Amino acid sequence: MSCPTTLLARSAVTVVAISFLAGCGGAPTASLNSSSPSGAPRGSAEASSSSHGASLVALEGLAIDRVGRVYVSDFDGNHIFRIEDDRSLTIVAGNGTSGLAEDGVTAVDASLGEPAGIAFGPGGELFLMDHHNHRVREVDASGIITTVVGGGPTGRGNGSFAGDGGPAVAARIFESVGIAFDAAGNLYIADSLNQRIRRVDGSGIITTFAGNGGPSGITPIEDGSRAVEVPLLNPWYLAVDPKGDLAFSDVGLNAILRMDTDGLISKVPVDVRNPNGVGFDAEGNLYVADTDNQRILEIAADGTVRTIAGTGTAGFSGDGGPAIEAQIHDPFDLAVDAAANIYFVDGGNRRVRMISAAGVITTIAGG
Repeated sequence: MSCPTTLLARSAVTVVAISFLAGCGGAPTASLNSSSPSGAPRGSAEASSSSHGASLVALEGLAIDRVGRVYVSDFDGNHIFRIEDDRSLTIVAGNGTSGLAEDGVTAVDASLGEPAGIAFGPGGELFLMDHHNHRVREVDASGIITTVVGGGPTGRGNGSFAGDGGPAVAARIFESVGIAFDAAGNLYIADSLNQRIRRVDGSGIITTFAGNGGPSGITPIEDGSRAVEVPLLNPWYLAVDPKGDLAFSDVGLNAILRMDTDGLISKVPVDVRNPNGVGFDAEGNLYVADTDNQRILEIAADGTVRTIAGTGTAGFSGDGGPAIEAQIHDPFDLAVDAAANIYFVDGGNRRVRMISAAGVITTIAGG
């Protein structure tokens, strides 16, 4: 996303092979810590053999499941896709129309409100930010969609703030973007237009974790401040490191911020413009989509900053060669797999691209 209140529309890219994820029944669940009885990742029900034409319109959020498969949200297309090894796309949620589906329906038949961030829960279940519906939804192993956070009116501009200290399903969030889980199963939400980071614990209770909801940019954020007392502007995407610290981008502040497990916040010393996705590898290195600078950055655990993809000029080039020499165009969300491969949404090019651990860039979807 390139601005705090709206997501850019991108031209469509035709997808040739699409197979729909078929729901297999089963009761919906609102538990944040539930897992599939079979131990399989949630959202992994068998796909049907039917193939349909579709389009990639505005790729946005990105996540990797526990067996290494990559998923991407299509904001304007109102779909969540799984990217297969042959670059075909399987729809796991969304019917392509904007709206709010009732809980308990099959996810592929559900209308969505422009999905943004996506993440996998501790049992492998798929969660998605239903952006303009001001809700977080879960897709279970049988392909059923359920609301786990948020309620109230839907539609652009109709969010609000309420519910801290109570059940997350009764809370109010406002055009939120990113979501992430920690190892304990707590869900973190970039509640963007409420200028807060919210946390939902394993029992489903929501609280504010960072941000005071006040006017931002007036009072500078001082390193070591209590996170709940500082003014944020537009927190966007977030990630949890191996130690449990939380990092997030704030597109309004043009900053990357980090919170430790004691609830203290600090700015990451890096120069970024309109930063979006963030992610960690197993060593604690932080990766940032520096969107307006047309680069992917690595911030090592010792604070060293280096560019790992992008020349600084928007465009498309470089597949099969060094990522540092490739052109990219408005990178959005990103994720890192267990082998230290980095996947990112190359938004302006309407692609998902991968930077291998050896530094080679390739397209894995779109184009």
